[in-house]
Amino acid sequence: MTRLFPPEADCVAQIHAQLERLVEIMSPPFSERVVRLTREGISTLVETAFWVGLQSNEGRTTRVRLAVASPDHVPGAIRFASPIPYKSSEVVGLGPAVPEGRYLGAVQVDDGFQIWGFAPALAIRALKTVTVETTEPGTLRVDVGPFRPFAVLDGRSNEIIAATGTDLAHFLRRKLEKAFPPADFLETQAIWRECLALADLVRMILEDGHGGAVLLVPSDTDDWLKSLSSFPYRFKVADTSVRDVIRMELSDTDAQGKLFMDLLQIHLPDELKNRINSSFFRSTWGGARAATQAIAPSAESTALL
Repeated sequence: MTRLFPPEADCVAQIHAQLERLVEIMSPPFSERVVRLTREGISTLVETAFWVGLQSNEGRTTRVRLAVASPDHVPGAIRFASPIPYKSSEVVGLGPAVPEGRYLGAVQVDDGFQIWGFAPALAIRALKTVTVETTEPGTLRVDVGPFRPFAVLDGRSNEIIAATGTDLAHFLRRKLEKAFPPADFLETQAIWRECLALADLVRMILEDGHGGAVLLVPSDTDDWLKSLSSFPYRFKVADTSVRDVIRMELSDTDAQGKLFMDLLQIHLPDELKNRINSSFFRSTWGGARAATQAIAPSAESTALL
């Protein structure tokens, strides 16, 4: 059968070249952790994943994420008793069983692969490897090392994007015309974190798989509201929870830092200062992501004003 992604395909060649480039620019021992795949291996990896995305399990489209990594290099890896062949039928059956926040872990054996178990997403993000996600039927997202996404493959256009995790946030900041105030560190942090949160919102909508839209609109006119006249579900007032949480967290952290500096000036034993520090100055970060997760389902069906 003719392959959609043969070893000589340009997209396969670029994925292979990027992996080799990571080896070149990284110094030992980190370069030794880069997962090196042959073109034939990359071809097999994406070809099988493509056909997996076109199959269903119990009436549901197969959506799965797979990462190529040795379980010995993945903290928190959950191994199967015996490796499973990397075949479309096996992946379709395993897909619904993958826990949230985990990948199917696979290793290359000759020019094929074996699935060894489940890999935590946080551990995989720290590795320089290839991951493949069936985002929708007939479309794959391929990430290479820090470039996420690197390519979107559909057997036709096969776009190479080569974006890093913060590229979208930088793009949104430029489009929103949010300038960093040079003399205000906290406001600079607030603006950047808002853009990161908006980028997270876009990814959450994408990962949920129900579709959605994020509109960037001018702030000096309401004419754009006419384009939303067909949307029956709209908030009465703007949802500012993400912006408010970000600024509250920054304010709390700033206040804690000042209080800690005051504490250092007091004549107390260092051991007692450390106990006070560990008891009272705990991190409060994470509220912005929780607020964004609460908004994501609404963004799929509601105009956020």
